[in-house]
Amino acid sequence: MTVRSKEEIAQFLSENGLNQGLFAAIVTRDEVRNSLPQSDALALALQKLDVLPEQVLMVSDTDANLRAARAMEMATAGILTGLGTATTMSDADLIVARADGLLEWL
Repeated sequence: MTVRSKEEIAQFLSENGLNQGLFAAIVTRDEVRNSLPQSDALALALQKLDVLPEQVLMVSDTDANLRAARAMEMATAGILTGLGTATTMSDADLIVARADGLLEWL
């Protein structure tokens, strides 16, 4: 999920040598009326992936995004490499310092 447009994501992927096929689903701002922290993008991602909320781990660096996921009954993980702090993300199911810290939990 991203607040970027489809065009911006295509350019980002191309510039970074990434194939869009690496991702099971990409949800851009073009596809939803309200982007995160509203739940529209989360609901569309669930639909595209054909999964239930309880089968998803939402990873974010902001509590607002994690709150949206919790409201949909998703598991949540806060990453301390962005805007959020351990204090603001204290309701997350898991908080890690960096994204690679998720590896021991997955």
